[in-house]
Amino acid sequence: MFIECEIRQLNKYGEELCGDNADIIKNKDNTVIVLSDGLGSGVKANILSTLTKKIALTMLSNGMEIEEVVETIINTLPICQSRKIAYSTFSIIQVFDNNEVKLVEFDNPSAFFIHNGRVTMFDSTDTNIAGKNIKISKLKLVKGDFLILISDGMIHAGLGGLIKLGWSWEKIGNYLQRNIDEEINAAVIADKLIFIANELYQGKIGDDTSVVVVKARDKRYLTMIAGPPVDKEKDNEMVNHFLHSPGKKVVCGGTTANIVARSLNKEIRVILDNKKSNIPPKAEIEGIDLVTEGIITLSKTVEILDSIKEHDIKRNNNGLQNIYTLYGTKDAAQVVLDKISEQVEYEPQNPAEELALELQKADNIKFIVGRAINPAHQNPDFPVQSGLKFKLIKELKSKLENSGKEIEIEYF
Repeated sequence: MFIECEIRQLNKYGEELCGDNADIIKNKDNTVIVLSDGLGSGVKANILSTLTKKIALTMLSNGMEIEEVVETIINTLPICQSRKIAYSTFSIIQVFDNNEVKLVEFDNPSAFFIHNGRVTMFDSTDTNIAGKNIKISKLKLVKGDFLILISDGMIHAGLGGLIKLGWSWEKIGNYLQRNIDEEINAAVIADKLIFIANELYQGKIGDDTSVVVVKARDKRYLTMIAGPPVDKEKDNEMVNHFLHSPGKKVVCGGTTANIVARSLNKEIRVILDNKKSNIPPKAEIEGIDLVTEGIITLSKTVEILDSIKEHDIKRNNNGLQNIYTLYGTKDAAQVVLDKISEQVEYEPQNPAEELALELQKADNIKFIVGRAINPAHQNPDFPVQSGLKFKLIKELKSKLENSGKEIEIEYF
């Protein structure tokens, strides 16, 4: 199972830095997610919430027990002398390889656990650590479950405006039950929640606002084959290995496509469209998910991964509507909850965008790379150097690993 995590934040109006901090680290045998909320707002709150996050992520990644981590955080952070409260509150999720979860919460709003599409209560124990009341919970995730963390800025959204007493934990829970199902992505829920908070604040955010959406789902695999093998006798062996690897299948390069089609005894059909593009068209081979040209498409894909984030290519956020249709009436808050528009799936404009999208969707990616040099690349008129294919694959590997993907390269 794969732990999908999406983080969205809004800074308090007028502040350049968010006083909340959230992050995720995937270790060898567990995944750690932290949401910390610094007291107040601005630079000071950001520093303190950052310190909290760093302590938790570093210590848990080095095998420390979560109780020791909490004690260290509490003993490290100062106490506000005037208000006698901690300078940072926090929620920590630790998901182990057996899908068991340990959840630790200190003065943040309670986490939402969505199981079978319903907000589900779970057992918690109040424990005194370093003089503070810490809530510790244990639960187990199954496919389709969600864990959602929020800072109190989400609870307060609309306070004194669209919703007299703020959005509230109960209203947020009701909204989640109406909108979550097993098929929806964590990113969609995170985007919707942060969008509603912004609307309720009418764009003037009264408090730093954060949401962390964690979803348990099946891991998504993708295998891409690029380039012919050095030994032509290994064509069928390479294709057979490609076809028996998990997940979606992508073929990159004309020569490679011919090898795959010949091994499958299938035809290649080039897909021509009227879109003006400097990217060569894609093709179709029955049984293969995506077939593209090689070097030019790979080069453009690297550029795309450099310039966009995952949610920018997956969906068009400009499609979200302004929903102040009943602003000023008693039904305004319900309109915000009920009429937030669905986000529109982004349609790739060329094969490079389509390849980038498929790579971004996958969690585990295997590159099967033929070491033979394409004779066309030796032509002095060809706009790239021989060997660029290997360089581009390594660049893709580096960029995808930096975004949390599991990458494997096999050479033929």
